Amino acid sequence: MNSQLVDPTGKVWDAGSGQLRMMFHARIDSSALPDYLVRNHGYVEVSHSQNGCLVRFAPGRLKYDCYVTTIGLIEEHCKERGSLVWYDGQ
Repeated sequence: MNSQLVDPTGKVWDAGSGQLRMMFHARIDSSALPDYLVRNHGYVEVSHSQNGCLVRFAPGRLKYDCYVTTIGLIEEHCKERGSLVWYDGQ
């Protein structure tokens, strides 16, 4: 699956972006960074393959610009099926 992150301003990043790691001074495993950004900084992760996509987000942190961009990615990549995972702060 290919993963992209959408930041609160609507900018799309590759989930393995070195620039994001540097911005957040991340010392965690690169596979854990998307989860950290989604849960704590209002990012949305959109992972997609030929069969569909998985969208992970925290509703209480979702900003409008991020939402709009995410909807565009869903329309582009989620042709057959999709799954949503949301974090509610627990």
